[in-house]
Amino acid sequence: MSSTKYPKVAVNLEDHRVAACKVIAFTDKSTDADRKNTEKEMRIHSALKHQHVLEFLNAVVVELKHQHLYIPGIYMLMELAGGGDLFDKIGTDVFALNHKAALLTNLSSS
Repeated sequence: MSSTKYPKVAVNLEDHRVAACKVIAFTDKSTDADRKNTEKEMRIHSALKHQHVLEFLNAVVVELKHQHLYIPGIYMLMELAGGGDLFDKIGTDVFALNHKAALLTNLSSS
C-alpha cells in the first residue's frame, strides 16, 4: 500500500465544506497486515479529540473490484488546516532546533 505524500483537498459540492483527503492506495500487493495497520491508524486518529489535533471526519474504502470506476484504496477525510504547508511554517524552526540539538550532542560527547 502506498500513501499520498501530501493530502489532497476534498470539496463537498453541495454545501462547499472542505477537508483534507489522505489517500492510501490498494494494489495487488497490499497485504492484510497493511490494511490492518491502516485501520488501526484510523481508529486511533478518530479517538483523538484535542484542540491541537486535526479532527478525523470520515473514511471511504474503495475495493480493488471497483478499480474500473475509482482508484482503489482508503480515502481518509480529516479537518483541513488552511494556510499552506505546515512545513513552510515550522520547517526553518525545526531545522534550527535539530541543528542546535546535534551541536549539543556533539559537544557533550567530546
